[in-house]
Amino acid sequence: LKLSEIYYILRKHEESLSICNRILSINNQEAEAYFMMGMNFRDQGNIDGAINSFQSATEINPDLTDAWIILGQLFEQQKNPIAVEYFNSAVNVDPNNISALHSKAFYLQNNRMLLEAIEIYRQIGTIDKNYIDAYLNSGILYLSLDSLSQAYEQFNIITAIEPQNHIGYYYRGQVLEIQGQVDQAKKDYQTSINLNSENIKAKRALEKLNKEK
Repeated sequence: LKLSEIYYILRKHEESLSICNRILSINNQEAEAYFMMGMNFRDQGNIDGAINSFQSATEINPDLTDAWIILGQLFEQQKNPIAVEYFNSAVNVDPNNISALHSKAFYLQNNRMLLEAIEIYRQIGTIDKNYIDAYLNSGILYLSLDSLSQAYEQFNIITAIEPQNHIGYYYRGQVLEIQGQVDQAKKDYQTSINLNSENIKAKRALEKLNKEK
């Protein structure tokens, strides 16, 4: 298994798959071998092979959280709604797994189930208070729902946890601009630019406000 993984890391997929086949010829109930086959097939663009391999892995070992997550992602790419069932399985196996929760929330977000996604992002925040992506995605969703105070709160948390996070300042500036707090919005846009001079969105937003003045 370790040799197969090394070949996979080196992108020597055929060698990695050959090792997996050797393992399965010795023990056809080795879930990790099927998992490694799935990883190789996915990288090669053989999606059907990847799905079959990951499904075999979860049938043998239902506790393989990563396999459930990847299956959900593969079906999501195919726009197959069964994807959510695989994300649910990942969460059921490990309810506090950040990757599983985030994958499910992101799926819900992309399929316009915004409040459900926000609730999962909130749950992630209770597990890991420093997980920035949960606050960022929640804030963007609140912004799309015109829930400005909630959006501001999420972006404000980001700037408190990571004062160097230029994205948090940009989005907080967006909220302030919508609320009519132009001077404060300008400050946040400028801070975002100071932290990342290549932030085109912040530059355009600041230029727009300066022109309006």
